[in-house]
Amino acid sequence: MSSSEQQDNSMITTNNGEVTLDAGNNSNASQDPLDDAQLTNNGKHLSIVGKDLKIVPPNIYSKYGSNIESLDFSFNQLTTIENLSRLTQLKSLVLDNNQVEDIKHFPNLPNLETLWLNNNNIYDLDATLDTVEKKFPKLIYLSLLKNPACPNEFTGNDMDDYHHYRLYVLYRLNHLKFLDARQVTEEERKEAQRRGKFCKVVTPEYNRSTIDNNNTNNTNNEETTEESMDNSSNKEMLKDYFEKEKSQHSYFGYTRHVYTGKHSEGNRFIGNDVL
Repeated sequence: MSSSEQQDNSMITTNNGEVTLDAGNNSNASQDPLDDAQLTNNGKHLSIVGKDLKIVPPNIYSKYGSNIESLDFSFNQLTTIENLSRLTQLKSLVLDNNQVEDIKHFPNLPNLETLWLNNNNIYDLDATLDTVEKKFPKLIYLSLLKNPACPNEFTGNDMDDYHHYRLYVLYRLNHLKFLDARQVTEEERKEAQRRGKFCKVVTPEYNRSTIDNNNTNNTNNEETTEESMDNSSNKEMLKDYFEKEKSQHSYFGYTRHVYTGKHSEGNRFIGNDVL
């Protein structure tokens, strides 16, 4: 059995939906990742950065209680977010540089104001916005840079597409103050209400399973049509781009957000005058 299979088998989902580790199946389960966590701001900010976590530590509540207001899980391997439902005071959640593909599984966080999801694998913009509306009613800072759902020139989009994307998101979430590290202006908000619902940008058809299946089919089928070859080439280009981008520590896009350093807190560039 591979090490990845062993880790997967060591995860147990309890009746309340939280994930725990079975120490009997995982010799490393006794190594508490929270031992290396950084607790600052009078015990309100917890940072666990660059630890290759695949799940949120299940003992986070028992160790820190409900006082945590800010969490930074940047530069890990998280795909799902569990074990946070009892952190009722949580206001800021930073998940930059992880492997999150959707947020439908996120717990209800009624006091969450800041959600940073830069450099993940989020593809479905509408599903993401639906979840924000339903589970994070107080959210005012949202960033989705370097996700397939956020337009850029490498995914066949241009600056007009990014502008349309902003209008659509602000039409859906008209209470946002910041989107993708840029402050929302009153003019932008008014324009979004006027025509934002018509500004949805089509995201390129990219996901790992589609690409893997496409490559398998092309290998087994010697008579691949020219059209399918073009589709394969486009998807491979997108895959190469997103994989390459995930290895970088800087953002290059249309906004002024240009740094996501190893210990990013996600909202360091928000000035006091706009809080």
